[in-house]
Amino acid sequence: MLKMTITRTLMLLLGLLLITSVQAKTWRFAVIPKDQSNPFFQQVKIGCERAAKALGNVECVFEGPNKANAISQHLILEKLIDQGIDGVAFSVLLDSYVARRTLPVLVKNDIPLVTFDSDIDDSTAKRFPNVRKAYIGTNNFDLGVKLGLTLKSMRPEGGTLCIQTGRKDSVNLDERISGIRAALSVAEPKLINPARIRRLVNINGWTEHADCPLYSWSDQERAVKQLQDMLTRPDNIAVVAVGGWPQYHSSYPTMMKQLKVSHPNHTLLVADTTQEQLDLLQQGLSKINVGQKPAKMGEQAIHTLYKIVTDQAYEPQIFTELTHCTQDNYARCTQ
Repeated sequence: MLKMTITRTLMLLLGLLLITSVQAKTWRFAVIPKDQSNPFFQQVKIGCERAAKALGNVECVFEGPNKANAISQHLILEKLIDQGIDGVAFSVLLDSYVARRTLPVLVKNDIPLVTFDSDIDDSTAKRFPNVRKAYIGTNNFDLGVKLGLTLKSMRPEGGTLCIQTGRKDSVNLDERISGIRAALSVAEPKLINPARIRRLVNINGWTEHADCPLYSWSDQERAVKQLQDMLTRPDNIAVVAVGGWPQYHSSYPTMMKQLKVSHPNHTLLVADTTQEQLDLLQQGLSKINVGQKPAKMGEQAIHTLYKIVTDQAYEPQIFTELTHCTQDNYARCTQ
């Protein structure tokens, strides 16, 4: 009896020691954005650090390239692995590069991965089953649909459309473009087979301009110049930017003030609702922004990685909410 009691006591103490050791460990989670200087990803950092502070035994290691570059992202990841990390949250810039270089490195080092903002594509997920544990972020097709429906409300008669995007092979941005096209093509865009979505050519009054989509390659200055070129053409082109690049550049306010005088009836719709963009709405330098919750992405990425490494149940897909901000509701639209 005494021996049994001692054994139970020892087992209980061992269990408590294991729990204490897990709690005492500081978990280091790398959060690697496409572009750490982008205000959108700065909001991700805020959420990441907030979640780490709330958990208490977690460190948010936020680092990314200063300009969007897949090779730079990977080199940062390798550096952080050498320094010691327990998990990675990664915003995928170039899926083919991630499949060729990044995922094999994570498999080799047995480091859990979640993606945020931009996911790997389906074919890569099938090639590397169970490597990417979760995706946290916007349903990018739904964001595109929201942009398309908003554009329809701004220009119900249709017209010529130009879509501005980042790079040609960005999974999340391509999904947004598909969502825009679906919303302008059919009555029930969320029911359409993605394989049937095509470039708009005289569909419900909409035709995409021959020079578009415009690829900014996440270069903010280039994005502003592209907007200025399209919005000052004589054929009243409606421009939809699926990311906030032009509105983050210092020349945007001056360009928009001039445009409001020379082309007061221009149609411009921009994705994302960072504080910088809300300020532009307040100043009347933007009409409507349809955005995301980047801080929530940062928070959920950290909480999900923590659940993974501590063997707790977690959700493999977390879609964060969309926001719809105007000159009337800019002060409350992201709350």
